[in-house]
Amino acid sequence: MNKNLYDEELLKLLGNELSGGLIKNIGESAPIFAKLMKAYPYFGSKIDWIKVPGSLVRTEHQESKQLSQFSNFFDEVIRTYRLDGEAVYVGDSATDLGFSGTICSVRNVLEVFLGVPQHHYFTNSTCSWCMCLTMEGDMGFGIAPRKAPDTESAEAPGKRRTVTFSQNLAAAQNLPPDNSLPYIS
Repeated sequence: MNKNLYDEELLKLLGNELSGGLIKNIGESAPIFAKLMKAYPYFGSKIDWIKVPGSLVRTEHQESKQLSQFSNFFDEVIRTYRLDGEAVYVGDSATDLGFSGTICSVRNVLEVFLGVPQHHYFTNSTCSWCMCLTMEGDMGFGIAPRKAPDTESAEAPGKRRTVTFSQNLAAAQNLPPDNSLPYIS
């Protein structure tokens, strides 16, 4: 996979965390987006939080306040829902790589991720929960209304698939169906 400028910048800025094992480069983000699209309703290029029962939605229109407001939102959600374990980060347009680490490790590098101009998604490996910050300042969190099948095993080895909410919805919807895939909880 050829890395783009933003991927290379993230790898550079996360160098210490990557070499120390606190953050892991999980490769292409497409399989995570495919899972998100199966687990959450979406409208246009984003998760449709209105259709996610019990979701939290906030907006910060002042760009200069978005980082601090999302950091507070992130902390509030983690505390309120007692989320722990692994967190996965993917961005929907400027980057192709995904990253994972403990929720604490991801929180410690939140500013690095949010420095890339794109929609930002934080979830776990099963996509049972998701939190996002859009470029417009919309923040959302919700528990998946349906389980996402393990779409990674449905893809052919070595086949590059660029699938994100805003780049190629149709491609993600047309992933090969495989009802034998296990659900991950």
